[in-house]
Parts: sequence; C-alpha cells; structure tokens
Amino acid sequence: MRALILDDGIRGEIRRVADHARRHPLPLRMLRDIMAGRRRAVGYDPRFVCEIPMGFRVVFSIEEHPGGWMRHISISVGGGNLPHPAAVRQIAGEFGFTGDLGDCERWVEETEDARAVNLVQPLGGEDVTAPADSPSRSTP
Repeated sequence: MRALILDDGIRGEIRRVADHARRHPLPLRMLRDIMAGRRRAVGYDPRFVCEIPMGFRVVFSIEEHPGGWMRHISISVGGGNLPHPAAVRQIAGEFGFTGDLGDCERWVEETEDARAVNLVQPLGGEDVTAPADSPSRSTP
C-alpha cells in the first residue's frame, strides 16, 4: 500500500485542477467525440491532471452525461496496481465527492501502462455553464 500524504502544496494543486475543471466543463458532444476517437481524453491535458507524491495520478473533470452533469475522477498509481480504497476515498473527497462512494458509478480502466479507479457522481445542485473558452469550443 502506498502512503498518501496531502500537504498544503498538494491541496493547492488539487484546487488548481478542480477549479480548471469547473471553469471548463465537458458537454456531452465532447464526450462522444472522445469516445469515438475524434478528440483526446482530458487525461492528456495537464490542466486536468494532478500528480500526488508516491505515484498517484489523478484526472478530474466535470462532464455532461445523459443523466445530467457529473464529477468524474480517475485515480491510478502505475505499475499495474490499483490505489487502496482508503486513498481513493480521501482523494475523491478532496475533489468534492460526497457520501458513500459505493453509490457512485465506478469501474476499473486498464491501459498499456496503468490501471485506474474511475468514479462518477452527480453534481446535484451545482450550476454548470460551459464558457466560451471551454475545451468543448476548441479544436482537438
């Protein structure tokens, strides 16, 4: 199990990524483009990525799904391992996830070099508006 240490500097990085995601929500049409391979996933954009010491990599976005606006987090540790559930709970909480994470839509994503725990949770009453400079309005 990897140690998770969240100091003020790391919390500042988490705020940076979370603030960027809130200012640049991803509309449903953009998610469809990503899934169809017409656009790169936000995990390739460092503005949506937070590296936490001891090998944690976190990708966070606000996304429009058919069921409404959601927060989406992907947490990996590399080496083919998965992050410990306690680390997932703590990191997700720092990004605004609330309640029992078992109620979130969740899955394990497998790529060539990593496995990641993904969680998606409805935003609830949070207001979401895609600004003119959101990634959805730019070219891939």
